[in-house]
Amino acid sequence: MKLPTSAHTSQPWRIHEIAPDFRLEDVWALPTPGGPDDFPRLVRLFAAGDTSYNPSWAARTLFTIRWKLGELLGWDDPDSGVGARVPTLGDRLPDDLRDAPAGPQFDTLPFRSVYLTDNEWAAELANRTVHSVMHTGWVPDGAGGYRGQMAVLVKPNGRFGRAYMAAIAPFRYLIVYPPLMRSIGQDWQQQAGMKGQAPDRVRRVSVTDPNAAARRYDYADAFELRLEGPDRCSPEEWVRAGVDATPAWIKRIAGARDGLGSARIVESDADVVVLEDSDPLMDTVMVGRNVEPERRVLTTVLRYRRPLLARAVWAFIGILHRRTARQVVAGGLRHGDRSGDAALERS
Repeated sequence: MKLPTSAHTSQPWRIHEIAPDFRLEDVWALPTPGGPDDFPRLVRLFAAGDTSYNPSWAARTLFTIRWKLGELLGWDDPDSGVGARVPTLGDRLPDDLRDAPAGPQFDTLPFRSVYLTDNEWAAELANRTVHSVMHTGWVPDGAGGYRGQMAVLVKPNGRFGRAYMAAIAPFRYLIVYPPLMRSIGQDWQQQAGMKGQAPDRVRRVSVTDPNAAARRYDYADAFELRLEGPDRCSPEEWVRAGVDATPAWIKRIAGARDGLGSARIVESDADVVVLEDSDPLMDTVMVGRNVEPERRVLTTVLRYRRPLLARAVWAFIGILHRRTARQVVAGGLRHGDRSGDAALERS
């Protein structure tokens, strides 16, 4: 639900003193009901966000176009970001916030945490178009509980930045935000039903797996899940549980209606499972590994057989892959798969 600006300005947020020269763009009530101590979970959920997981095809397409335009036109080059084109808001922090942890790092979104308190979190980004702040707070809901509230503050970069913000406003309100809010609510409710192993603990990490790094590849990614106790699942068990819990429509696209589809298990033991797949466009290797007693990592590497066509196809299929990879490394938890739940509950 979009809120009036007073919902933000009437709160005693620290951001008022830190960014008084930023314009309040909009304020949203988040569908994240909880108790007084649930704010850290909301922060982790946002930090693990990825625009490629927006449930709306139209929204995902808009984000893909935006990132491609930014790459082609240099909007997101390093010299346009925080600490280059604009100084970080961290330089404005009072002593009590400067000495406190700034907040978590973002997995994929181009934000940087500025400060974090018990009920308030601010993160910033900058590019050629704007210097922006995503402000998240934890507020009473009027019924004895609490919920999240998000505000977007902006400082457009000159006339171009103001024109850009005006041009994207209809798309933000009509296409991006409605499905995003539904997705946040769904993820929040799913997390609430999971004991100690919420999907927000899946993080994208650097590719370090020796089995994958030893291969020449054109694309690679890795996702990890940190558990609260020793992992009682073998890599093959949690990979199968995650694949089984993948939504049916994704399985149809991938041609894997049942089980692992065309992927072949070429190695499997208590510590690692290696799967290989091949088609006319690319060769794929997936490595699931229990790196430590409490840490799982799923690594995927691709080698293009027909580079131009494969790269174009992967630009879209990769969105589904990254969503599914999080599901797989979580061993079925993201969609409430009981085999994944049971496996983690035993840990």
